[in-house]
Amino acid sequence: MGQTGLGVNGLIAQIDEIVFQPRFSALRTVDVNAVTLAYQDARAGQSWTVDGGHLDLSRENEILQLRGDFALLSGRSYASTLEIFGESAIGSNAVSLGVAVTDVFSGDIASQSAALAWLGVLRAPISGALRTSFNEDGALGPLSATLRIGAGVVQPTDATRPIPFSDARAFFTYDPQEDTLRFSEFEVVSEWVNAKGEGSAVLENVTAGLPSALQGQVKLSEISANPGDIYDAPRSLSSADLDFHLALNPFVLRIGRLTLVDKSQPLRLRGRIAALPLGWDISMMAQADEIKPGRLLEFWPADIKPGTRSWISNNVLDGALRNVAVRLRARPGDTKPDLYASGEVAEARVQFMKHMPPVTGASGLLQLEDHRLVVSIDKGDLVAGQGGQMAAGGTVFTIPDVRIPDSPAEVDIAAEGPIQAALWLLNQKPLEVLDRGGKTLDLASGTLRVGGKIKLPLKKKVLKSDVEFAVQGRVFDVISTEMIPNKVLAADVLRVSADNQTFRIAGAGTVEGVPFDGFWQTPIAAEQENPVGRVEADVAISQEFLEAFAITLPPGSLSGRGSGRLSMDLQKDVTPEFSLSSDLVGLGLKLDAIGWSKPSGAKGALQINGTLGTPARLDRLSLSAPGLNMEGSLALAEGGGLRSLAISRLRVGGWLDAPVTLTGRGAGAAPAVLVGGGKIDMRNAPFTSTKGGGGASATGGGTSPLTLAPDRLQISDGIILTDFRGDFTTQTGMRGNFSARLNGGTPVRGTVEPTNKGSQFVIKSDDAGGTLRDAGLLKNVQGGSFVLKLLPTGATGTFDGELDIRDTRIRNAPVMAELLNAISVIGLLDQLGGQGIAFGEVEARFRLTPKQVILTRSSATGPSMGISLDGYYDLGNGTMDMQGVVSPIYVVNFVGQIFSRKGEGLIGFNFNLKGKSDNPRIQVNPLSALTPGMFREIFRRPPPKVQQ
Repeated sequence: MGQTGLGVNGLIAQIDEIVFQPRFSALRTVDVNAVTLAYQDARAGQSWTVDGGHLDLSRENEILQLRGDFALLSGRSYASTLEIFGESAIGSNAVSLGVAVTDVFSGDIASQSAALAWLGVLRAPISGALRTSFNEDGALGPLSATLRIGAGVVQPTDATRPIPFSDARAFFTYDPQEDTLRFSEFEVVSEWVNAKGEGSAVLENVTAGLPSALQGQVKLSEISANPGDIYDAPRSLSSADLDFHLALNPFVLRIGRLTLVDKSQPLRLRGRIAALPLGWDISMMAQADEIKPGRLLEFWPADIKPGTRSWISNNVLDGALRNVAVRLRARPGDTKPDLYASGEVAEARVQFMKHMPPVTGASGLLQLEDHRLVVSIDKGDLVAGQGGQMAAGGTVFTIPDVRIPDSPAEVDIAAEGPIQAALWLLNQKPLEVLDRGGKTLDLASGTLRVGGKIKLPLKKKVLKSDVEFAVQGRVFDVISTEMIPNKVLAADVLRVSADNQTFRIAGAGTVEGVPFDGFWQTPIAAEQENPVGRVEADVAISQEFLEAFAITLPPGSLSGRGSGRLSMDLQKDVTPEFSLSSDLVGLGLKLDAIGWSKPSGAKGALQINGTLGTPARLDRLSLSAPGLNMEGSLALAEGGGLRSLAISRLRVGGWLDAPVTLTGRGAGAAPAVLVGGGKIDMRNAPFTSTKGGGGASATGGGTSPLTLAPDRLQISDGIILTDFRGDFTTQTGMRGNFSARLNGGTPVRGTVEPTNKGSQFVIKSDDAGGTLRDAGLLKNVQGGSFVLKLLPTGATGTFDGELDIRDTRIRNAPVMAELLNAISVIGLLDQLGGQGIAFGEVEARFRLTPKQVILTRSSATGPSMGISLDGYYDLGNGTMDMQGVVSPIYVVNFVGQIFSRKGEGLIGFNFNLKGKSDNPRIQVNPLSALTPGMFREIFRRPPPKVQQ
């Protein structure tokens, strides 16, 4: 037996040679005790020593039987034993062989046979029995084995994390011709996994008696697993089918197909598990046609993406996940594996935000990748507590990084439905949009299509300040009586937006039928108390606008259509304040009471500030247009109509600059007008027509009472009335009575009547001298009655005048004294310096223009003398160019009037007055006294004539 390399068949052949010798013919049994063997496996590079062995070789019926048992010295904490038995017919090299082992280290067994090579990935004691045979040629026959594997670990290398198990057993056969292992039964018991199964594997690349890899199929049953105590209790599966390829060195397990059957719903896995120098490298992909969210969470380890798992647990309710795909990637050194998951959400309820209703009937996609969780909804409904439901297809929920504690989340909203339902949802915690803005669900009706983003942390208690949101959308078929209180707002489509600061609705529509294009907004910031909303819009200004906002102006005041900018402040329980501005283009304006109008094409500036109470109030009314500037306020009567229009300053053309008040007098009546101060220049007054040129009757409003109390009323350049008080009507022009002081002095009274050329004035006074003096004409006239008529000519500021004075005197008149001295009438000079020269009648006819007085004819007659005068008086520089006749002793001399003008006697002296009115140059023609009155025209120019 001293030869090596004999093999089992060679050993049997040598034994046969011995027992065939005659001397051993009677040999029946050979016992060998205390056997010590040293066994060296050159292929595995290992050696073993067996000690205290016993061998029993027996011969019976030409059959050799070998039995033995040994203690294997392995240096481990447990004792290992080895039993062998063999049987061979004497004369035959064929042999059957059996081995029984107890607590032999898995690595020691794995290296001894191709059929056992797969045990090399284990580190555990193995007990069991193996039976095989060798034929006459020494070829190995089929091998059958029964193994019981004690507590140990799966650990291909020292660097890989051990996977513990408490017990395992296997029943298999090995066909060396096919290099195939067939497991009739195997079972694994561990804290990680418990399972039973059966299967087969083909050995690949068997070299030097050992394979490099195995490829096989396994069926598992009675599966429960809790690897690494990742679950609070083991998870169970009904069955599993596995197709695998296992490379032994280095260890690489490739799973081509692993089908886990969970309550008739298969879960398919594939992947790769490799033992790298630094540890395990795992890449797994799982797929499922359908799984319930709750069942998915049962298999989702709590320590893997706990935030994601928690969110799905709390927010994906009911329904199912279909076409689920999960990828697990774990590399050596990773603290936690990467997890990718995706699945179609079907008929589920998905809760995106606490306090919000879930999306029901939800269908969409759930995806987890690079620590980012995204749930997108293609179809689903948000059922609001009031107002109906919103279609939520297109809504996306995102957790950007599930690793972050209280991870921030994002909701990309896409919803469509009744605006009341959307408002109800926006008013839930933590948004509370309506409560912050002081509005209700009745804000508007219509259909809302909205999108936007909400950001919030995933924690138990979410505060308003934690939420950031911005949404935008469109509302269709809008009707509202709340945006502008008590006004019907309507629009085909409006834009709507909301964020942490502002809720806003914008676009084009109508208010009470009046077109607008603008926005309504209200602040909704958490810190806002009693917020003030805002409306700004471009509106169409017309009579319809005035009616819509209950602004009543005198009939006919507004015509045409223009545009303006409307601004309005809205606050809960506070009457809305508004502002309106316009350039007035397209609007025709008319104020009959003051005779002003603006054509629609002219540009101007309108500014109105007020409140939209019932009735509306205009606290500021500013109007600037060609020919008019005004500042004031407008108050409307209860039930509509004008109560008062108080104008602090009204400037119209060049004739009016004064405060004016228009006071309503009821429906159908033109307002009363009061001018209480300021100044009026009647030279440019527009009351020119007897056909309604300034009268309110043109608009059907009846006569308009006009009270004038200006500080200054100018009739002409030289005639100014102060302390004026007059009451007039303007139905067919200006008509009425007045009282005043002439140029701040003598009291006068008068009337105004309309003519077809303008207003006619009749001014009267009981002090003709004072009136002439204060008019700047004659300073030395005393007493007498005074009547002045000013008839309009149709030209601006031009009148034909008629003056009539009775019973007056002239005394101490330097010009008159110089004139009398020139004609050497001593008695008259004395009379002039004494009681004065009396005139019983003074009359004049003249043309008054803004620049001059053209005296066409005048006369003054009395017992002592008569005077006639005509010529020109310049109002600007106070110069005159006059001519006339003085007739002394007129009471006798007046008979010459038959042949001359009134005021001229038979004997008279022609004279001329030129220069400044207070010191004119006087020229007298003494020869004219010898000329009869009928020939007196020879010595003077013709009197002035004016165009009629």
